[in-house]
Amino acid sequence: AILAALVIPAVRGGRKAADRTKASNSLRSLQLAHQMYANDHNNLFTPIFETGVSYWGWPWNPELMKYLDSAETDANGKVIGHTSLLDPVAVRSGKERTDEIVGSYAYNWEGTSKSYGVKGAAPRLNRLALKSPSKSMNFVTSTDAVAKYYSRLEWVTNPVEGKSSTGKIAFRHDGKALAAYYDGHVETITPEQVKAFDTVPDQWGNTGVNHIFWDAVH
Repeated sequence: AILAALVIPAVRGGRKAADRTKASNSLRSLQLAHQMYANDHNNLFTPIFETGVSYWGWPWNPELMKYLDSAETDANGKVIGHTSLLDPVAVRSGKERTDEIVGSYAYNWEGTSKSYGVKGAAPRLNRLALKSPSKSMNFVTSTDAVAKYYSRLEWVTNPVEGKSSTGKIAFRHDGKALAAYYDGHVETITPEQVKAFDTVPDQWGNTGVNHIFWDAVH
């Protein structure tokens, strides 16, 4: 009993650390793919959604996913899965669509024109317009394909895994979320830190949805 009392917490702690590492590495991979996409598209980042295409949203955009060796495609190059990219905490929950990337990570909806453009004309964020890449969130643990300001703290009162349509950040790693910034680094972030962006201005005096965390070019 004594041995179990010592071993079980250590095993749980080890699994939590492994989960964070796995999710962090996936977020870095997504951000690197995003940068590589911009390299090949005149410094324009991936559109969030496009109409008039077979894939529609960014998680299935073959022009983005071709930079990820872990993306699974069919014989025609269509993206059909991202198993090795997924957040293990979300996957273990077994909830709706946690076998897809949309149950693990979101693209930051704010500051990217927030629109559903047509193929070839979708609004895109220009890399040259970034004010401070190390301070602006690009991808974050979530239960939706996009993360939106208005539902940023919904997880605090409703910490439910499974695909949602609210754009909430998932603070699933010991009460913290994992965020990848435009410079490629990944860090943990708490609900308290996210809430503080509403009242504590960034170096340009912006708060709320205009804070540099949310809006990379405001």
